[in-house]
Amino acid sequence: MGKLKQEQVVSIYSNHWETKINKLFKGKTIKSIRYLTKKEFIDPDVTKFKNHTDRATYLIHRVNNLKSKYELDNGFVYDYILWTRSEILFQNDQLLNFIVSKLDFTKYDEPNHTPFEVNTLTELRVEPDPNDSNEVVDRIDADYSFFGTSLAFDLYSSIWKYYFKSYKCDNLVQKGFGGHHAHALAIKKFNLEHKLTGKIAHKGQFFKLQKKEVWQNL
Repeated sequence: MGKLKQEQVVSIYSNHWETKINKLFKGKTIKSIRYLTKKEFIDPDVTKFKNHTDRATYLIHRVNNLKSKYELDNGFVYDYILWTRSEILFQNDQLLNFIVSKLDFTKYDEPNHTPFEVNTLTELRVEPDPNDSNEVVDRIDADYSFFGTSLAFDLYSSIWKYYFKSYKCDNLVQKGFGGHHAHALAIKKFNLEHKLTGKIAHKGQFFKLQKKEVWQNL
C-alpha cells in the first residue's frame, strides 16, 4: 500500500443541493461532512436547467470553483485531483496506490503525470448518435469518477460554460446528450491528455434511481 508523504496535503471539497434535510443540519457538525475543506449548499432552483446533464456539469463547475479559490487564497496548486460522485466507494489500497504513483518524484525530475492529464476508469469510445443514425458521438461509460491535474480540471469543469452557456446548445441539447457524452466531450473538446487508471476496484453504494443528497466531490 502506498503512503502519502507528511508534507503532502489532502483536501476535500463538496457541493450539496439545498434540501429540507440540509436546512435542518446547517450550522451543525455532521459526521459525513465535518472533514471537508470547503462545502457549499446550492439552491436547486438557482437557475433554470435544461436537463440533468446541465445540473451535473453546473455542480462540477461550482465544486472546481471552491478548489480554485482555495488555491488562489493560499498561493499553491494541487498536484493531483480526484473528482467523484459521493456514492462511489473505492478499494482504499488500490486508490491510494494509484494516486501515490502519480505523485512519484523519485524517478523523474517532474511528477509522474503531464499538465493536462485526465485519467478515467473506462475507455473513451464512440457510439451511434441517438439523434442521427448517420453520425457517431463520443462516450465514456464510467461517468462518475475522474482523476487528473488541477489545471486539467480547471478546463474540464468549463464544459458547463462551453456547452450550456457559450455554445448554441438550444438547438443541440437532445435526449441523447447525457453525462456519458458530456464527459467525453469535455476531454476531447479541450484536448486533454486521456489515460486509463488501470483497475481500481469500486462500487456504487446506492441504487441508480435513489435520490442523492451530495452530488460532486473533489
